[in-house]
Amino acid sequence: MKKTPKVGDKIRVIANTSNHNYIVDDGDVYTVIEVDVNDSTLRGKAPDGQEGNWIQWCDCEHCYGLGWEFIQSVLPAEVASFLSVFTGIETVELRTDIKDAILRKIPNLHELIMEEHGRLKAASGKAAPLTEEEDPFR
Repeated sequence: MKKTPKVGDKIRVIANTSNHNYIVDDGDVYTVIEVDVNDSTLRGKAPDGQEGNWIQWCDCEHCYGLGWEFIQSVLPAEVASFLSVFTGIETVELRTDIKDAILRKIPNLHELIMEEHGRLKAASGKAAPLTEEEDPFR
């Protein structure tokens, strides 16, 4: 963190150098609830109200702009519910559990992935796609 955090600031957890109990890069925005300037640590509160333990400032980054609380407050309930399956604000991404469940339902997923991989490599002029013998999943 470049500037000293203050109580009420919004942060994202980007590293774990001090064995804290926050999830790194999960997209959650935490609210700073305590700051200790003596040892450069802070405590944050997750959107669900759960309070974390002490975390080093260097494991965090400030989160600027409008957050999920604001977005939820201005959207119709149906839209907010739909968006709740995504993580992150700036880069919307499906939650891992939902993504995995959808992917498991595609019967020819491996084939589709390998076809696209080969197409992209061929289009970029890189190595040719894997042959059946080279592909460990065939």
